[in-house]
Amino acid sequence: MKQQKTGVELAIPVHPYLQAALDATPGEHLTFLTTETAKPYSGNYLSTSFREWCNAAGLPQRCKPHGLRKATCRRMAERNVPDRAIMAITGHETLKELVRYSKRADQARLARNAMKAMIG
Repeated sequence: MKQQKTGVELAIPVHPYLQAALDATPGEHLTFLTTETAKPYSGNYLSTSFREWCNAAGLPQRCKPHGLRKATCRRMAERNVPDRAIMAITGHETLKELVRYSKRADQARLARNAMKAMIG
C-alpha cells in the first residue's frame, strides 16, 4: 500500500481474519469499500460515512477512523510486538511518533510480560 500522507510504500501482510472476510465478500471490483454507486470512497467521504455509522451504532463522538490506527498500535504493543515491527505495519518513521500512538498500551499487562521475560 502507499501512504496517502507521506507517499511511502509499505508491504503489509493481510491478517487472516481480514482475508477470511475478503474471501467471503463478492468481489466485482478491486476496491472492497465502495459507495452506493459502486465507486471508491474519497478520504473525506469515508470519514463522514464512518461518523454516520458510528452515530447509528450509538458510539461516542471520540470514535474516529484514525482511532483504529491508534488501537492497532496499542494492541500490538500489548502483545509485545517489537517497536520496529509495529512501525513496519503503521508506517511510522520515528520511535517518537510510535510512542504517541501506543502510549495507552495496557501498562499492567506490559509490566507482567516484562517480568516474565526477566524470569524466563
